[in-house]
Amino acid sequence: MGEAGQSRRESLEGARDSLPLALSAFAYAIGFGVLARAAGLTVAETSLMSALVFAGASQFAALPLLSAAASPATILATTAAINLRHLLMGASLTRVLRGVPPPLLAAVAFGLSDETYALVMGRAKRQRLHPAYILGSFLALYVGWNAGTGLGAGLGALIGPPERYGLDFAVTAVFIALLTFFLEGRPGWGVLGAAAAISIGGVLLLPVNGHLIAAGLGGSLVGAALEKR
Repeated sequence: MGEAGQSRRESLEGARDSLPLALSAFAYAIGFGVLARAAGLTVAETSLMSALVFAGASQFAALPLLSAAASPATILATTAAINLRHLLMGASLTRVLRGVPPPLLAAVAFGLSDETYALVMGRAKRQRLHPAYILGSFLALYVGWNAGTGLGAGLGALIGPPERYGLDFAVTAVFIALLTFFLEGRPGWGVLGAAAAISIGGVLLLPVNGHLIAAGLGGSLVGAALEKR
């Protein structure tokens, strides 16, 4: 099979494997669309935000700041702090994406999400990872997220509060499901315990969203130490 054929096959596999995750992204994107309209954004502004930013947690965090007319610097600082976890995810992907051309790496970086990261790292444990697989996963989630955003923004008044349908729990449910990709043996459970403890302590002691970075770094250090042992 030629390179073009393999890329096509890998992309389709990535999209197929991501369908359950894309459906969950669609569900909580509806909630985002509803909340964005309630925060004063137009349908076009809401849809454009999802198309260009494509970062669910940061988009949710930006809504109350936009409603409160916060400064652009405050919004950028808050969303950047939330997305710092992508530095850790991107760094861990370097070992499986060596030799990939920069333009393709840029596309992978834009499409990298928590769901895609968990999926591709699980696959990388079993076989060599092809960048087209990541892009296929990204496209499935991108379509699901933007379709849900458009539906929520367009029909927000008819849909009503997202919590009425449990859409506010969709994000939590997805992250709980993603944990199952990594809970293998003592290192996985050790990282989970360390990250949970640091996160809980960080909420009480660190500035806003500082617990996310602390938990990511602390959990990574614990995982590295357990792997060495």
